[in-house]
Amino acid sequence: MRTKTSQTKEASEGLSAAEQAEIQAMSFEQAMSALDEETARLSSGDQGLAESLGSYERGVALLRHAQALLTHVEETLAVIDAQGQTSQVSRSALEDSQS
Repeated sequence: MRTKTSQTKEASEGLSAAEQAEIQAMSFEQAMSALDEETARLSSGDQGLAESLGSYERGVALLRHAQALLTHVEETLAVIDAQGQTSQVSRSALEDSQS
């Protein structure tokens, strides 16, 4: 039996190199918008099995890309101190200071 992780990885491998490159070039907002579109396509039930699989594969790739972008932003937060100076603080450092 395959694990969920291996199924997710396999789903994104079904995309062409051009589709993967297109997704990698997207901003977070573009990826989320495209993911909403794929979700709507899947929810409509108007697609055949092959088209649904393609939408699923693209959706997984979009979600993974958006999550990676969000993680990067969360890990490097810009913090403005009392003097108005901006400094970069890692997420772990910020969490440690709040403990």
